Amino acid sequence: RPKVLLDEIHRIYEPGHTAKLKEERAKDATCLRELEDSAIRKVLAKQESIGLQVVTDGEFRRLMYFNSFYDAVDGVAPSTTKLQFRDDNGSVVEHEGPAAIVGQIVKQTVLAREAAFPRSRLTGR
Repeated sequence: RPKVLLDEIHRIYEPGHTAKLKEERAKDATCLRELEDSAIRKVLAKQESIGLQVVTDGEFRRLMYFNSFYDAVDGVAPSTTKLQFRDDNGSVVEHEGPAAIVGQIVKQTVLAREAAFPRSRLTGR
């Protein structure tokens, strides 16, 4: 991810969170959305320019691959466990584990919106 996007992600997400929980959803994410849109436009253009038949939004709207699920529901809370990953230079990076279910699950409409944006930016599809 571009550094400017990562910086904004870290401004929105509370320390230790890897999903948009109640605290993150309460913040103004206008700048984050604009940066995500810009990164997605660039990655889609690159994929189209090299002739890929199947493209991806680059997962620029997610901090972790499973965020779409957690971002689409209420009733979850940060995990008390940690997952370890290695970054580009081999250093161990810790992120919270899977979110804990703490209340009634309430569905949001994140996934359809995520798919609509890339689809609207592609030419001839």
